[in-house]
Amino acid sequence: MFKPKFLIFYFLLIAVIGISCASSKDDDEEGKIKILTNKEIGDMMKDSKTRYEIRTFDNPKSVSEKPFIDVYFPEPKQKEKKYPWVKIERGKTEVVDYPFNKDAFAIYEKGNKLLKAKKPKEAIPLFQKAIKTSEDCYLAHRGLAKALLATGKSKEALTHFERAIEINPYDYKSYIAKGTALIQLKNYNEARDVLITALSLKPRDKKIIKLLEANKKQMKISVYGKDFMPNSLARKEGNDIYIYYSNKDGWVGYAYGKAIWMGEPELHKSVGMEKNYTWSVNEEFQALLSLINSYYALKENGKIPRDEYLERLFTIYKDRRLDFFMYYELASRVIPQLMLLFNDTGRTYMRDYIKKYVVMPANSDSKVASGQDSW
Repeated sequence: MFKPKFLIFYFLLIAVIGISCASSKDDDEEGKIKILTNKEIGDMMKDSKTRYEIRTFDNPKSVSEKPFIDVYFPEPKQKEKKYPWVKIERGKTEVVDYPFNKDAFAIYEKGNKLLKAKKPKEAIPLFQKAIKTSEDCYLAHRGLAKALLATGKSKEALTHFERAIEINPYDYKSYIAKGTALIQLKNYNEARDVLITALSLKPRDKKIIKLLEANKKQMKISVYGKDFMPNSLARKEGNDIYIYYSNKDGWVGYAYGKAIWMGEPELHKSVGMEKNYTWSVNEEFQALLSLINSYYALKENGKIPRDEYLERLFTIYKDRRLDFFMYYELASRVIPQLMLLFNDTGRTYMRDYIKKYVVMPANSDSKVASGQDSW
């Protein structure tokens, strides 16, 4: 239920944004995500046993000291594997620790200490010994490649970078190492492609984005590194759900979609998480689609100005890539090594998304905004 004095807001919001939401009546088939229209959300809130309260703000810090994205997505409970490996057994995919040979790993560590101490010549024989002990010690290949590169043996170094990736294609740091080496060798096109692959394994990684940004002129690329930063918040306070938004922009729909998932247990049942509910793809699609619909309706009605980030989001939606936007920007905050759970086809789709919307040919921002292909 709504607090009475906010019923006026409810009717105003529905009048503006309810008509813009596509019906979800055809989405009830098994395997499809049920998306509520904003009008349906408003009706559900109105009739709910849960109390919803809606408030505006001028300064987001008056609502939360943390950025809203960090309130929605706190530090993930699931820890990343430092040296990841993908195990597929009986149809189940799992990220586990890489199965190193203990003796080879111990030798590698000694070599790595020397490499960090800027003694690559002394490190080389230790890395070679580790490889001789276990050819599958991919870290030894990576360390040897770095040491060889530091001593001017670039061709041999690249062979070992490639071998490290061949042995374990799931560790994004090997791609960063190879990409960095290729930049040093002024092979910018290949470096770009390798770093895009790294980003497809580790979405939003700041080190990768920084490397691409620093070399964008030589790579002839444009890099879109702006994170998803919602300017509306849905938050549980006691037993009530509060929605905070600014009436100066179009972000209200995101909190609207989030709020209904916080307050309605029936939606949790629909994804099999009635108890200990945390987060689901269904919830995020609901919030993103509510955001897109509310933004466009409010903008068309002259209530808010144009927002370039939300225009970009709408272009991605029209391009049927909202799922990979969600994986890249949001799901990766919940499951940091999410992309390792994807098969090769899924990771290829992520690469395609990145090449069109994150790492694009130089001066292609306008093309992306208009929905044209960037590659």
